[in-house]
Amino acid sequence: MPFIRSPAVHGDYEDRFMDCQHEADGPVSCLVADMVAAGWDGQEALAAIIEVADSMMLAYADRKAVEEILKRLR
Repeated sequence: MPFIRSPAVHGDYEDRFMDCQHEADGPVSCLVADMVAAGWDGQEALAAIIEVADSMMLAYADRKAVEEILKRLR
């Protein structure tokens, strides 16, 4: 698994969400590659990851809170 760096600054900053996406890219790419190597199709692996991530997000907060988080991040 690739090394994941901490945020550039503690607390909120302009590019925090983009930095987080950048740090997630390597590990997610490795996960997809591992799933493909195990026999899963790349598209179904990505779809499964999206579903898992969606379920995890909903487990952390109710729908209204999720909408507020997404609005802030966009």
